[in-house]
Amino acid sequence: MKPDTPIVYRVKNALMSIMRRSWEQCEAMQALLELKDYDTLLTFAKEVSYIQLQDGRTPLTNDWEKRTVTDPLACGEALQMAARLSGDRLIKEAYEKLLDFALHSAPRSADGILYHMNDAPQFWVDSFYMCPPFFVAAGYYGEALKQVQGYWDALYDPEIKMLNWIWDDEKKEYVRTQHRSICTGYAALGLVKVAVGLPAKMKKEKDETIEKAKIVIDSILKNIDGDGVIHDTMDDPESIIGINAISMVAGAIYRAAAAGYLTEYVETAEKLRKSLHDKVDPYGFVYGVCGVPDNNKTGISSNGQSFFLMMEAAWYDYSENPVNRSDAWYNSIFRGEQGKRSDYIDVIRA
Repeated sequence: MKPDTPIVYRVKNALMSIMRRSWEQCEAMQALLELKDYDTLLTFAKEVSYIQLQDGRTPLTNDWEKRTVTDPLACGEALQMAARLSGDRLIKEAYEKLLDFALHSAPRSADGILYHMNDAPQFWVDSFYMCPPFFVAAGYYGEALKQVQGYWDALYDPEIKMLNWIWDDEKKEYVRTQHRSICTGYAALGLVKVAVGLPAKMKKEKDETIEKAKIVIDSILKNIDGDGVIHDTMDDPESIIGINAISMVAGAIYRAAAAGYLTEYVETAEKLRKSLHDKVDPYGFVYGVCGVPDNNKTGISSNGQSFFLMMEAAWYDYSENPVNRSDAWYNSIFRGEQGKRSDYIDVIRA
């Protein structure tokens, strides 16, 4: 079974119309994975495999995108599943090359923490989502936890219990201290994905990662108003409205609750989800996010569409799965799907 409702159809259909940057293409792939729309996922996976760079990164298509290190890792989970389902040689090789890049050649600090850019020794809060969940899906649990701790040590401000945006590891100072809601949303969801994806025998590490996620979730929730609205810089009401983080934090709560964590937050997630449903226009666009083309105005975006769909998938999985199955979603996606095939397989092998 998969989430297949009229609003999911409309939002997914609208997503396909929006021009996407590399990380947004990765997010769209993850949304398709979580929706279990494997036929469409495989078309995305085949395309990003064709445009893979020599060093293993994909899907980077312009000079700015080619500066990024962790952004392309955000398609790793989806690429892994596509390789498993299809048996397609090109997709399998693309996944293996991307993983090899992440493990061995990606620019990183002396402590082994991956930088966000290949031309600047910087840690970005976005990388909580882009990088560690990929390592978890690939079975490199220790590496995932090392990355989480490295980013946390660099970016977390314990005095205000919030994550800063960008740290320069060479200058040992913050390049940007803004508390961007969308980027903090990345951290909330990334931390939950890591915690849920770790095996049951790593309970201590799961619990510690959830505690970090809880701090981040709380920092977002306290800046959402009664109408389900948050600003781009979440503690600056003079910044534009950008509700991307609403679906990200709601999805994180549902994922955690399905694993038996943060169940006391579900009522809040339900309210946030309802507020987002009210912001989907007749065309299926989630209106009110940091909008295209440059995230400098309130409008629509690929990111807003993808994370809405991930929220819906998380809600569905939470509703369907009994609470306290510590790795319910990963069992379903990565182990429960073994041996299944997609109808698209005959097309790509033709």
